[in-house]
Amino acid sequence: MSQLSWMITITDRKKAPDFVALYQQQNIHVSLTTVGAGTAVSEMLNYLGLERTEKAVIFTTVTDSRWKAVKRQLEHTMNIDVPGTGIAFTIPVSSIGGKRALQFLTETRISRLGRKPP
Repeated sequence: MSQLSWMITITDRKKAPDFVALYQQQNIHVSLTTVGAGTAVSEMLNYLGLERTEKAVIFTTVTDSRWKAVKRQLEHTMNIDVPGTGIAFTIPVSSIGGKRALQFLTETRISRLGRKPP
């Protein structure tokens, strides 16, 4: 089995629905989306003529092979390699607490009745 990783995407809140839609097209299920704020100090923002931006942070799990495929889509479709678009990265997960948790995180989810969802 491929290495499992936690994928984190940080982008402007307005662009977050586009990223989530791309992940759904790639059959990647988003685990959590939360809000954040840019970290640049206000003096630097004023100097550069920029305003503070509201961010969205998107969390999901991916295998190595899925990461390679979605990374290409992030570059070609979302232009994530262009400064100011956002950032996506992975953190390897070294262990999972049980078979059901592993199945859930690798998207072979099992319902409470033991059946796979449609």
